[in-house]
Amino acid sequence: MSALDALPLYPHKFRIKSLIFILDGEHIKKNSLIEIKNYLKTLGVNIYEIESLQGAIQMKCKSGPYEILLYCIILGPEVFIEEEVAKLIELKLRITIDLSNKRESAGRKSIKNQIKKVLREKKTSLEKIIMESGIKTLETTFPNICTVLKKIEQEQKKS
Repeated sequence: MSALDALPLYPHKFRIKSLIFILDGEHIKKNSLIEIKNYLKTLGVNIYEIESLQGAIQMKCKSGPYEILLYCIILGPEVFIEEEVAKLIELKLRITIDLSNKRESAGRKSIKNQIKKVLREKKTSLEKIIMESGIKTLETTFPNICTVLKKIEQEQKKS
């Protein structure tokens, strides 16, 4: 969560008031909301409103006199982002990645290797698959990211 260390700096120095914080689920010990709240507290960031967004969290915060809108996205429905990547590969390439050992370090490494192998064999890349996917597929595969991006879009239309 050290990426959050610079959070108080953004509104003061760069006039950036909205940020997206993306964290792989494997780095959360028990409860993402509690862990993020506690970490922000150590930085002197006060949270005054929390909204749950499909697999993500929107936090309205204050650091000194500055308002911050923080979107937190925890990737991986259970453990890590490769679960979502595997789902995308299955939807687009019709190839199933074995996720049975995703809770073990060696299993996660195996899953990452399976994904690399499939992409190499199909002579494609994750970026290309994403670019060729429709909105519905991306919403199915990455619901939390899509929800946050839609929320930001709605906020932009309001202002």
